[in-house]
Amino acid sequence: MTSEKKFLNMDELAEYTGMSKSYLYKRVCNKSIPFIKLGTRTVFVTAVIDKWVLSGGQMNMGLPVLAKL
Repeated sequence: MTSEKKFLNMDELAEYTGMSKSYLYKRVCNKSIPFIKLGTRTVFVTAVIDKWVLSGGQMNMGLPVLAKL
């Protein structure tokens, strides 16, 4: 999975991964997917999502901790 965009919003992430938005929203609520909150917006770092997908959706596979903005 490669993309030129560094950050993805929820719609872009659903298209990028092929996962449904409802599944992704559940992962955000459970904090089981790496994300950043920018005010009311939820964004995802493409490189971190790639690692998350390749690790089978595991949060404990050496993913960097994303700073709260």
